Amino acid sequence: MAARQLPLFEYQPKPQYEPVDYIKQGAQAFAAQRGRSVSHEGLVDLQVDSPRAFATARQYAAAPAFDSRALPAFDAMRASTREQYEHLTKTQGVKVEVTQDDPYPNVQAMAEDLRTNKRNKVLSTEQTGGHPYFTNEENDQFRAVHDAYGHAALGRGFTRHGEEAAYRAHAQMYPPEARPALEMETRGQNSYLNYGPTGDFGEQKVATLQPLEQSKKAAAPKAVQQQFPGMR
Repeated sequence: MAARQLPLFEYQPKPQYEPVDYIKQGAQAFAAQRGRSVSHEGLVDLQVDSPRAFATARQYAAAPAFDSRALPAFDAMRASTREQYEHLTKTQGVKVEVTQDDPYPNVQAMAEDLRTNKRNKVLSTEQTGGHPYFTNEENDQFRAVHDAYGHAALGRGFTRHGEEAAYRAHAQMYPPEARPALEMETRGQNSYLNYGPTGDFGEQKVATLQPLEQSKKAAAPKAVQQQFPGMR
């Protein structure tokens, strides 16, 4: 996915705007038609488990650029994303516009455009650099459905907390076999951005992450704690 960047460890754990109701209902309907369900319980004020995110960032850095074993997950993600895009644009009537410049000043403007105009603008993949496996069109479609069903349906922003919540919300719309690819594209990239060594998204990879246990026992590195006193 890769495109947006935010200040390191920006702290905004709670919803920044009211969820877009018809988008939320659309996510639930899409999942229900496929025998799945979408629940936002526990996600509206979710905060990142920082030790887990550091471990995820390290995994992302160590992952190969291309692992053929990940292809079934990425193929499943591609297929479900296409279905979600059809649902968003045809069933729900949202107009998606691909732009050459960052289309919104903030997440509230994106949500308001969806709410008022049934329109979602996304920054062109061609402008930001192509994906190593998805076509530009496929990646643009993913940006559109993730902004809508991950963020706008939930009322969460593009901070580290909002991105984790959006990943967990959006993952419920995907079949289980697609979720490892979605995790790499969202949780993996955002963990590397916020907890990695460079402060950027780094190289996009066709690979998957190993399962990690939730952990509150380990602490963030001392240097990070000193720079960001509220960091755990």
